[in-house]
Amino acid sequence: MPEIPNGTAAMQIFIRDNLRYPDEARLKKIEGTLVVKFLITNVGKLTKVNVTRGIGYGCDEEAVRVIQTMPD
Repeated sequence: MPEIPNGTAAMQIFIRDNLRYPDEARLKKIEGTLVVKFLITNVGKLTKVNVTRGIGYGCDEEAVRVIQTMPD
């Protein structure tokens, strides 16, 4: 299975360090779990990033942005 360099813990740290909670969601105290789906090609590129369960208020777009910036 494809894996980010240094494993799942590194992926969690990357997401934590790069995710910026949208102002609108913060102001409205929006919380929740969203699900992002993506495809990893045979050369390790992330493609077809989309939210399958979102919470809105800019959170969905921010999650997609962060996933798209993850290292191959």
